[in-house]
Amino acid sequence: MRYQRLSFVAAFLIVLIAGPLLAQKITATIRGTVTDPSGGVIGGAKVTVLNEDTGLTRVSETNSDGIYSFAELPVGSYRIE
Repeated sequence: MRYQRLSFVAAFLIVLIAGPLLAQKITATIRGTVTDPSGGVIGGAKVTVLNEDTGLTRVSETNSDGIYSFAELPVGSYRIE
């Protein structure tokens, strides 16, 4: 009986501690909109994101609303062109 109770408490603590660990995310998303000087959106614009520390580069195009998005990027400092 005591072993069974100890096993239950140990399993409960493992689940309790493991929950926050799953919530840790080590990636980020960068989103934005490309506009011209008058504020109009630019669809089909080429957008490049460059991690200034690692040199990681990704290229994408804006959609018809001028929106771009880069998902699952390693956390760091980026330059957008």
